Amino acid sequence: MPRRAGFTLIELLVVVAIIAVLIGLLLPAVQRVREAASRTKCLNNLKQIGLAIHNYQDERGRLPWGGKNASQDPLQWPASNPVVAPTNPRPADGLPPNWPGTNNEWFNRGASYGVWPDEYSWAFQLIPVIRPDMRGLDPATQMREIANQPVSFYYCPSLRTGRAATATNRLDYAMSAGATWTGTTPAAVPAFSLFDGVAVRSFAGTVRFADVTDGLSNTLLVGEKNVALQAATAFSSAYGGDNESWANPGWDEDVLRTAANPPLQSRVESVNRTGPDARFGATHTNGFNVLLCDGSVRQVSYAVAADVFRNLARRADGNVLGDYD
Repeated sequence: MPRRAGFTLIELLVVVAIIAVLIGLLLPAVQRVREAASRTKCLNNLKQIGLAIHNYQDERGRLPWGGKNASQDPLQWPASNPVVAPTNPRPADGLPPNWPGTNNEWFNRGASYGVWPDEYSWAFQLIPVIRPDMRGLDPATQMREIANQPVSFYYCPSLRTGRAATATNRLDYAMSAGATWTGTTPAAVPAFSLFDGVAVRSFAGTVRFADVTDGLSNTLLVGEKNVALQAATAFSSAYGGDNESWANPGWDEDVLRTAANPPLQSRVESVNRTGPDARFGATHTNGFNVLLCDGSVRQVSYAVAADVFRNLARRADGNVLGDYD
Protein backbone atom coordinates (compact mmCIF):
# COMPACT_ATOMS: atom_id res chain seq x y z
CA MET A 1 0.00 0.00 0.00
CA PRO A 2 1.47 3.39 -0.99
CA ARG A 3 2.11 5.92 1.77
CA ARG A 4 -0.19 8.97 1.87
CA ALA A 5 1.46 12.38 1.61
CA GLY A 6 1.01 14.65 4.63
CA PHE A 7 2.65 16.51 7.47
CA THR A 8 4.06 14.85 10.49
CA LEU A 9 3.21 16.28 13.88
CA ILE A 10 6.71 17.69 14.24
CA GLU A 11 6.51 19.41 10.86
CA LEU A 12 3.13 20.91 11.76
CA LEU A 13 4.46 22.21 15.07
CA VAL A 14 7.43 23.78 13.27
CA VAL A 15 5.11 25.55 10.83
CA VAL A 16 2.92 26.81 13.67
CA ALA A 17 6.01 28.05 15.51
CA ILE A 18 7.24 29.91 12.44
CA ILE A 19 3.84 31.54 11.96
CA ALA A 20 3.78 32.55 15.64
CA VAL A 21 7.24 34.12 15.33
CA LEU A 22 6.19 36.04 12.20
CA ILE A 23 3.05 37.31 13.93
CA GLY A 24 5.15 38.30 16.94
CA LEU A 25 7.45 40.27 14.66
CA LEU A 26 4.62 41.83 12.68
CA LEU A 27 2.32 42.86 15.54
CA PRO A 28 4.64 45.48 17.08
CA ALA A 29 5.19 46.94 13.62
CA VAL A 30 1.43 47.20 13.08
CA GLN A 31 1.01 48.80 16.51
CA ARG A 32 3.77 51.30 15.73
CA VAL A 33 2.11 52.23 12.44
CA ARG A 34 -1.26 52.60 14.15
CA GLU A 35 0.21 54.78 16.91
CA ALA A 36 2.06 56.90 14.35
CA ALA A 37 -1.23 57.46 12.52
CA SER A 38 -2.99 58.33 15.78
CA ARG A 39 -0.24 60.75 16.76
CA THR A 40 -0.48 62.45 13.37
CA LYS A 41 -4.25 62.78 13.79
CA CYS A 42 -3.73 64.17 17.29
CA LEU A 43 -1.30 66.79 15.97
CA ASN A 44 -3.83 67.74 13.30
CA ASN A 45 -6.52 68.09 16.00
CA LEU A 46 -4.34 70.58 17.82
CA LYS A 47 -3.73 72.49 14.59
CA GLN A 48 -7.50 72.76 14.11
CA ILE A 49 -7.92 74.01 17.67
CA GLY A 50 -5.12 76.52 17.11
CA LEU A 51 -6.76 77.82 13.94
CA ALA A 52 -10.05 78.27 15.80
CA ILE A 53 -8.36 80.15 18.66
CA HIS A 54 -6.52 82.44 16.27
CA ASN A 55 -9.76 83.16 14.43
CA TYR A 56 -11.44 83.83 17.77
CA GLN A 57 -8.76 86.37 18.72
CA ASP A 58 -9.09 88.03 15.31
CA GLU A 59 -12.82 88.47 15.91
CA ARG A 60 -12.86 89.29 19.64
CA GLY A 61 -9.49 90.94 20.15
CA ARG A 62 -8.58 88.50 22.93
CA LEU A 63 -8.16 84.82 23.67
CA PRO A 64 -11.15 82.84 24.95
CA TRP A 65 -11.55 83.10 28.70
CA GLY A 66 -11.05 80.11 30.97
CA GLY A 67 -14.63 80.00 32.21
CA LYS A 68 -16.24 80.55 35.61
CA ASN A 69 -17.66 77.84 37.83
CA ALA A 70 -21.05 78.13 39.50
CA SER A 71 -19.47 78.01 42.97
CA GLN A 72 -17.42 81.11 42.21
CA ASP A 73 -19.95 83.62 43.47
CA PRO A 74 -22.54 83.88 40.70
CA LEU A 75 -24.15 86.79 42.54
CA GLN A 76 -21.18 89.15 42.34
CA TRP A 77 -19.63 88.17 39.03
CA PRO A 78 -19.23 90.07 36.81
CA ALA A 79 -21.01 93.06 38.35
CA SER A 80 -18.00 93.72 40.58
CA ASN A 81 -15.72 94.09 37.55
CA PRO A 82 -17.72 95.91 34.86
CA VAL A 83 -14.57 97.03 33.04
CA VAL A 84 -14.09 93.60 31.46
CA ALA A 85 -17.65 92.30 31.76
CA PRO A 86 -20.78 92.79 29.69
CA THR A 87 -23.66 94.79 31.10
CA ASN A 88 -24.87 93.15 34.29
CA PRO A 89 -28.21 91.46 33.47
CA ARG A 90 -29.56 91.27 37.03
CA PRO A 91 -30.32 93.68 39.89
CA ALA A 92 -27.26 94.61 41.91
CA ASP A 93 -28.96 93.58 45.14
CA GLY A 94 -29.41 89.92 44.27
CA LEU A 95 -31.42 87.51 42.16
CA PRO A 96 -34.24 88.63 39.89
CA PRO A 97 -37.57 88.77 41.79
CA ASN A 98 -39.05 85.94 39.73
CA TRP A 99 -36.02 83.64 39.83
CA PRO A 100 -37.24 80.30 41.29
CA GLY A 101 -33.91 78.58 41.83
CA THR A 102 -30.91 78.71 44.14
CA ASN A 103 -27.83 80.89 43.88
CA ASN A 104 -25.82 78.21 42.10
CA GLU A 105 -28.66 77.51 39.71
CA TRP A 106 -28.42 81.15 38.68
CA PHE A 107 -25.19 80.21 36.91
CA ASN A 108 -27.16 77.88 34.64
CA ARG A 109 -29.91 80.41 34.02
CA GLY A 110 -31.73 80.58 30.73
CA ALA A 111 -31.18 83.05 27.91
CA SER A 112 -33.89 85.38 29.21
CA TYR A 113 -31.77 85.96 32.31
CA GLY A 114 -28.62 86.88 30.40
CA VAL A 115 -26.31 83.87 30.26
CA TRP A 116 -22.92 84.52 28.64
CA PRO A 117 -20.87 81.99 26.67
CA ASP A 118 -17.76 83.28 28.45
CA GLU A 119 -18.91 81.58 31.65
CA TYR A 120 -18.55 78.16 30.03
CA SER A 121 -15.42 76.40 28.80
CA TRP A 122 -13.00 77.86 26.28
CA ALA A 123 -13.91 74.95 24.01
CA PHE A 124 -17.55 76.08 24.08
CA GLN A 125 -16.58 79.67 23.38
CA LEU A 126 -14.95 78.51 20.13
CA ILE A 127 -18.20 77.03 18.82
CA PRO A 128 -19.34 80.05 16.76
CA VAL A 129 -15.94 79.89 15.03
CA ILE A 130 -16.09 76.12 14.51
CA ARG A 131 -19.82 75.97 13.77
CA PRO A 132 -20.98 79.03 11.77
CA ASP A 133 -24.55 77.72 12.01
CA MET A 134 -24.41 78.51 15.73
CA ARG A 135 -23.73 82.19 15.16
CA GLY A 136 -26.51 84.49 16.27
CA LEU A 137 -28.01 81.95 18.67
CA ASP A 138 -28.04 82.80 22.34
CA PRO A 139 -25.61 80.77 24.48
CA ALA A 140 -28.36 78.83 26.26
CA THR A 141 -29.69 77.63 22.89
CA GLN A 142 -26.17 76.80 21.73
CA MET A 143 -25.66 74.77 24.89
CA ARG A 144 -28.88 72.83 24.40
CA GLU A 145 -28.05 72.16 20.76
CA ILE A 146 -24.45 71.02 21.02
CA ALA A 147 -23.42 70.39 24.64
CA ASN A 148 -23.42 66.60 24.26
CA GLN A 149 -22.39 66.37 20.63
CA PRO A 150 -18.92 65.03 19.90
CA VAL A 151 -16.47 67.41 18.23
CA SER A 152 -14.14 65.18 16.20
CA PHE A 153 -10.95 67.14 16.82
CA TYR A 154 -11.59 67.37 20.56
CA TYR A 155 -10.66 63.67 20.84
CA CYS A 156 -7.21 62.08 20.63
CA PRO A 157 -7.63 58.76 18.74
CA SER A 158 -4.93 57.13 20.86
CA LEU A 159 -7.13 57.57 23.91
CA ARG A 160 -10.77 57.30 22.75
CA THR A 161 -13.34 58.42 20.22
CA GLY A 162 -16.55 60.41 20.54
CA ARG A 163 -19.85 59.00 21.63
CA ALA A 164 -23.43 59.45 20.50
CA ALA A 165 -24.87 62.94 20.83
CA THR A 166 -27.20 61.66 23.55
CA ALA A 167 -24.20 60.96 25.82
CA THR A 168 -21.86 63.35 27.61
CA ASN A 169 -18.88 63.89 25.34
CA ARG A 170 -15.51 64.84 26.75
CA LEU A 171 -12.43 66.87 25.79
CA ASP A 172 -8.95 65.34 25.50
CA TYR A 173 -7.13 68.68 25.31
CA ALA A 174 -6.69 71.38 27.96
CA MET A 175 -5.89 75.06 27.67
CA SER A 176 -2.83 76.13 29.64
CA ALA A 177 -3.60 77.95 32.89
CA GLY A 178 0.10 78.61 33.48
CA ALA A 179 2.48 77.24 36.08
CA THR A 180 0.22 77.65 39.11
CA TRP A 181 -3.31 76.40 39.66
CA THR A 182 -5.46 79.30 40.86
CA GLY A 183 -8.33 77.78 42.81
CA THR A 184 -11.75 79.22 43.47
CA THR A 185 -12.02 82.61 45.12
CA PRO A 186 -15.58 83.05 46.41
CA ALA A 187 -17.14 86.48 46.81
CA ALA A 188 -14.63 88.29 44.57
CA VAL A 189 -13.22 88.38 41.09
CA PRO A 190 -9.63 87.12 41.53
CA ALA A 191 -6.80 89.49 40.69
CA PHE A 192 -5.53 89.26 37.14
CA SER A 193 -1.97 89.06 38.49
CA LEU A 194 -2.71 85.57 39.86
CA PHE A 195 -2.85 84.13 36.35
CA ASP A 196 0.44 83.54 34.56
CA GLY A 197 -0.76 81.40 31.64
CA VAL A 198 -2.79 82.18 28.56
CA ALA A 199 -6.03 80.99 30.19
CA VAL A 200 -7.51 83.50 32.63
CA ARG A 201 -10.68 83.01 34.61
CA SER A 202 -13.61 84.73 32.95
CA PHE A 203 -14.09 88.41 33.75
CA ALA A 204 -10.81 88.66 35.71
CA GLY A 205 -8.95 90.28 32.80
CA THR A 206 -7.97 89.60 29.22
CA VAL A 207 -5.01 88.04 27.44
CA ARG A 208 -4.14 88.75 23.82
CA PHE A 209 -1.36 87.23 21.79
CA ALA A 210 0.36 90.60 22.10
CA ASP A 211 0.53 89.96 25.86
CA VAL A 212 2.54 86.77 25.35
CA THR A 213 5.87 88.55 25.64
CA ASP A 214 7.90 85.35 26.01
CA GLY A 215 7.14 84.75 22.33
CA LEU A 216 4.30 82.89 20.68
CA SER A 217 6.61 80.03 19.68
CA ASN A 218 7.82 79.68 23.28
CA THR A 219 4.49 79.56 25.09
CA LEU A 220 2.08 76.69 25.64
CA LEU A 221 -1.50 77.29 24.50
CA VAL A 222 -3.21 73.87 24.55
CA GLY A 223 -1.94 70.39 25.37
CA GLU A 224 -3.16 66.85 25.83
CA LYS A 225 -4.64 65.80 29.18
CA ASN A 226 -3.37 63.11 31.50
CA VAL A 227 -6.39 60.97 32.40
CA ALA A 228 -6.73 57.68 34.27
CA LEU A 229 -7.20 55.21 31.41
CA GLN A 230 -10.00 53.21 32.98
CA ALA A 231 -11.98 56.41 33.58
CA ALA A 232 -11.35 57.78 30.10
CA THR A 233 -12.27 54.67 28.14
CA ALA A 234 -15.36 54.07 30.27
CA PHE A 235 -16.29 57.76 30.27
CA SER A 236 -16.50 57.45 34.03
CA SER A 237 -17.95 60.39 35.95
CA ALA A 238 -16.00 59.47 39.08
CA TYR A 239 -12.73 61.04 37.90
CA GLY A 240 -12.57 64.72 38.78
CA GLY A 241 -10.36 65.78 35.89
CA ASP A 242 -12.52 64.19 33.21
CA ASN A 243 -16.11 63.98 34.41
CA GLU A 244 -17.91 66.75 32.52
CA SER A 245 -18.89 67.70 29.00
CA TRP A 246 -16.39 69.61 26.89
CA ALA A 247 -18.91 72.48 26.82
CA ASN A 248 -20.11 73.40 30.29
CA PRO A 249 -17.17 73.33 32.78
CA GLY A 250 -15.95 76.72 33.89
CA TRP A 251 -12.59 77.12 35.60
CA ASP A 252 -12.15 73.36 35.91
CA GLU A 253 -9.59 70.58 35.50
CA ASP A 254 -11.74 69.01 32.78
CA VAL A 255 -10.74 71.74 30.37
CA LEU A 256 -7.68 73.42 31.95
CA ARG A 257 -4.32 72.14 33.15
CA THR A 258 -1.15 73.70 34.56
CA ALA A 259 2.57 72.96 34.71
CA ALA A 260 2.48 73.01 38.51
CA ASN A 261 3.46 69.33 38.38
CA PRO A 262 5.33 67.35 35.70
CA PRO A 263 3.38 65.75 32.85
CA LEU A 264 2.47 62.08 33.08
CA GLN A 265 1.77 59.32 30.60
CA SER A 266 -1.82 58.20 31.05
CA ARG A 267 -2.20 54.82 32.74
CA VAL A 268 -4.63 52.82 34.83
CA GLU A 269 -4.53 54.37 38.29
CA SER A 270 -6.82 54.98 41.24
CA VAL A 271 -5.57 58.52 41.95
CA ASN A 272 -8.19 61.21 41.34
CA ARG A 273 -6.00 64.05 40.08
CA THR A 274 -7.56 67.47 40.62
CA GLY A 275 -6.30 71.01 41.18
CA PRO A 276 -2.51 71.32 40.74
CA ASP A 277 -2.19 67.53 40.48
CA ALA A 278 -4.35 67.47 37.32
CA ARG A 279 -1.61 67.32 34.72
CA PHE A 280 -0.83 67.46 31.06
CA GLY A 281 0.00 64.12 29.45
CA ALA A 282 -1.24 61.49 27.02
CA THR A 283 -1.21 57.82 26.14
CA HIS A 284 1.55 58.35 23.57
CA THR A 285 4.98 56.97 24.35
CA ASN A 286 7.89 59.32 25.12
CA GLY A 287 5.82 62.50 25.25
CA PHE A 288 2.55 64.34 24.69
CA ASN A 289 1.50 66.77 21.97
CA VAL A 290 1.07 70.50 22.53
CA LEU A 291 -0.11 73.52 20.59
CA LEU A 292 2.02 76.63 20.93
CA CYS A 293 0.65 80.14 20.69
CA ASP A 294 2.05 80.63 17.19
CA GLY A 295 -0.13 77.75 15.94
CA SER A 296 2.70 75.22 15.66
CA VAL A 297 2.53 71.79 17.29
CA ARG A 298 5.30 70.02 19.14
CA GLN A 299 5.95 67.07 21.39
CA VAL A 300 6.90 67.62 25.02
CA SER A 301 8.83 64.84 26.74
CA TYR A 302 7.43 63.30 29.91
CA ALA A 303 10.97 63.75 31.26
CA VAL A 304 10.98 67.52 30.67
CA ALA A 305 12.72 69.44 33.45
CA ALA A 306 10.25 70.98 35.88
CA ASP A 307 11.57 74.53 35.49
CA VAL A 308 11.58 74.28 31.69
CA PHE A 309 8.00 73.06 31.68
CA ARG A 310 6.86 75.89 33.94
CA ASN A 311 8.67 78.42 31.73
CA LEU A 312 6.85 76.99 28.71
CA ALA A 313 3.48 77.42 30.45
CA ARG A 314 4.02 81.03 31.56
CA ARG A 315 3.24 83.73 29.04
CA ALA A 316 5.57 86.47 30.28
CA ASP A 317 8.22 85.33 32.77
CA GLY A 318 11.18 86.38 30.60
CA ASN A 319 13.12 83.19 31.35
CA VAL A 320 15.20 81.28 28.82
CA LEU A 321 13.12 78.29 27.83
CA GLY A 322 15.50 75.38 27.22
CA ASP A 323 14.86 72.05 25.50
CA TYR A 324 11.62 70.22 26.20
CA ASP A 325 11.16 67.62 23.45
